[in-house]
Amino acid sequence: MKFLRLLLFVLTAGIVFTSCQKELSAETGSALGTLTKDAGGNCTGSLPSGAYKKDTSLNATNFVDVQVDITNVGIYIISTDTVNGYYFRATGVTPVPGANTIRLIGFGKPLAAGTNLFKVKFNGDVCEFAVTVTGTIGGGTTAVFTFPNAAACTGASQTNNFFVGIPTNAAINTMTIPVIVAQAGTYTLNTTLAGGLTFSGSGTLAIGNQQIVLGASGTPAGPLAGTINYTFSTTTPVASSCGFSLNVQAAPTPATYTINCATAATQTGTFVAGTALSAASKVTLSVTPTSIGAYSITTNTVNGVSYIGAGVFTTTVTQNVDLFVNPANNTPTAAGSFNYASVGGTTICSNVSVTYTGAPTPATYSFNCGSATFAGIYQIGTAMTASNTIAVPVTVTTPGSYTITTSNVNGVSFIGSGNLTATSTSITLTATGLPTAGAAPSTTFVLSGGGGANCSVTIPFTPATPPTSGVIQCQVDGILRTFNISAKAVYDNTTLFGLTALVVSGDNNTTDNEAIFFALGNTGGGGGSPIIPGVYNTNQLATCLISASYDSPTGASFGTISGVPVPTPFTIEIISISATNVQGKFYGPLGTKSITLGTFNVPIL
Repeated sequence: MKFLRLLLFVLTAGIVFTSCQKELSAETGSALGTLTKDAGGNCTGSLPSGAYKKDTSLNATNFVDVQVDITNVGIYIISTDTVNGYYFRATGVTPVPGANTIRLIGFGKPLAAGTNLFKVKFNGDVCEFAVTVTGTIGGGTTAVFTFPNAAACTGASQTNNFFVGIPTNAAINTMTIPVIVAQAGTYTLNTTLAGGLTFSGSGTLAIGNQQIVLGASGTPAGPLAGTINYTFSTTTPVASSCGFSLNVQAAPTPATYTINCATAATQTGTFVAGTALSAASKVTLSVTPTSIGAYSITTNTVNGVSYIGAGVFTTTVTQNVDLFVNPANNTPTAAGSFNYASVGGTTICSNVSVTYTGAPTPATYSFNCGSATFAGIYQIGTAMTASNTIAVPVTVTTPGSYTITTSNVNGVSFIGSGNLTATSTSITLTATGLPTAGAAPSTTFVLSGGGGANCSVTIPFTPATPPTSGVIQCQVDGILRTFNISAKAVYDNTTLFGLTALVVSGDNNTTDNEAIFFALGNTGGGGGSPIIPGVYNTNQLATCLISASYDSPTGASFGTISGVPVPTPFTIEIISISATNVQGKFYGPLGTKSITLGTFNVPIL
């Protein structure tokens, strides 16, 4: 019976393949709600956009969208922790209760290649997202991808509204295009000028079904509303293209409104003298509309910088308006606070204050690794969190800024940044990554920076804790379920169908037929390589196939299978596998059921 189920999975899989930290809070206002996340704790819809390269500063094309279920509308400031020298941040006002998508813009500069895990919190709720950083400019691997449909970009969508005569901004006016990635790496995608607009984007893609987010530039040309047709194409190394029609609305009637000069302006982004501001650098004003319609607000040029903002008021409630840096005047000439005059509506405000900082001076210091201490749990197969830290004593010679990155060893690295004063005595580094199954019992990390000699810190890693032998356990919609009846696995490595396959299954008891089943097929690039310890999910179409199901006591079945890409894939982690036994974890959605904290340790028949 197990072999028949395995055979059914293999045949079905073949058909599918051939057919295919800072907290998020309401610190400055009253926005309340919860984060939307999957069973594994990942922020829903949090596919990173933009290119993330070592030693390359982030800009407005680097962002992550997080989804929040708002119960109380208000002002929010959302910021992640700083990892590997960069972070994500957003500020604004939630427009309506219920589901809201909030875009966090990236700031800073990645200091090392690797995968970085960011944490976001909101009202005590937590979710995470990961970003992959590639090598320096000119290095790394170019992604190989194709579009799902040559005639039309199936699944493509536009965000925010596009209006005739209203300037766009790459941070908020975007187009999302689905792609199928055969080889992970970096990409750059642009459109030609059409209807006054161009779209462009760059970033890093993982293998499988992914999405590319392109930012708009320009102003939709008039005089009439309608559609603008664009063609997206890639020629190297695989030729593929698709078409998309952008909907542009007619220019709305001008609004009447008043800028609230008594309310201090806020600024978001990095404002450093002598450094060009990115498209994400903005100044936020409080505005009260008296009639709905289009608005346009500009400032004069002060200290080499000016700001512009345009859009449409849909309500007459007091709200925030963002003025983005003008690309024609985007480099501040000096540090300090400067007043701008904002022009728009019935009021001219001459007290819009913007502060620019000076470029930080690097500190010089030396390490004392012999007295370093570490905190947190370091266990193979358990992801690092903000509690995994190293405190390293230092002797400061010259106060200033610092950034320290360790080597990446067995999937883990440490990063720390900040400012040192003459009285500073230590630096705290935070771990990121997932310790691999091959991690040594004691792992040595090398610290460098500060102009002093490098030093090493050795941390012991404990083995992964296996589940009880012969048992499969998980939480189904938060309720713990145990499948210890006939809990076993079948492993076929004959590559008869071009893949090796592992099937794990078990029953809850002998009367109600409640059961769990999941199968993993390893294509190994088409050759059927042996299944080895690692992480596999349903979106990794180029390297594996997964089928999984949960049969409830009522007889209903809930499942998923590779070939139907979703934002939150079902995931299987193989911790160890031998000729007689396999251990691991599993989690993710099965239909409408949420599977969390899944573990298995079963014999292979």
